[in-house]
Amino acid sequence: MLDSQFKPALRRRLKQVTALLAAGHDTLLSTPTHGVGWLTPTVFADRFTAFPPHLLDAEDLGAALYRLPALPEQRAAAWDRLAPAIARLDTLFADALTLALAPDAEAEPALDRWLRRCEQNPPTEPVIHVLSGESASGGLSGLLETFRIKIFRHDPNAGRKHRFPDCSTLCCAVGLV
Repeated sequence: MLDSQFKPALRRRLKQVTALLAAGHDTLLSTPTHGVGWLTPTVFADRFTAFPPHLLDAEDLGAALYRLPALPEQRAAAWDRLAPAIARLDTLFADALTLALAPDAEAEPALDRWLRRCEQNPPTEPVIHVLSGESASGGLSGLLETFRIKIFRHDPNAGRKHRFPDCSTLCCAVGLV
């Protein structure tokens, strides 16, 4: 029935929701905690650590990461909760979380792996645009900050259309697709 009535993206989401419900989970990772659409980082961390790894979905993770506000203290608290669980994850999921939340020293190796994946399988659309006046001479550290600004930050007070970038860009960017 799913194959005939719904487009592929919706079929994937319905299958994911069905699997989550069957496993006793009634909330997607990306479900916002605030009316404007953002997700409290520590709530995300708690949800993530409660998920069995086989139920993780790249699109849901990408949407959840986009909904995390650019609040360093809250992101650091979320990372403190997530860091012990990183080792049990597939490299792509681990790198996505590390790039989004880890301190720079821990995130730089994940960024390097991401860049190597992009060299082997280039994205089909631009992922990072350097703003005019920004220097690209900061090495991996400078690129990491640019990556986080362009990919992971959003304005929770912006209008709905401009609040979150397209989830597929993040999934592509961190190699989840």
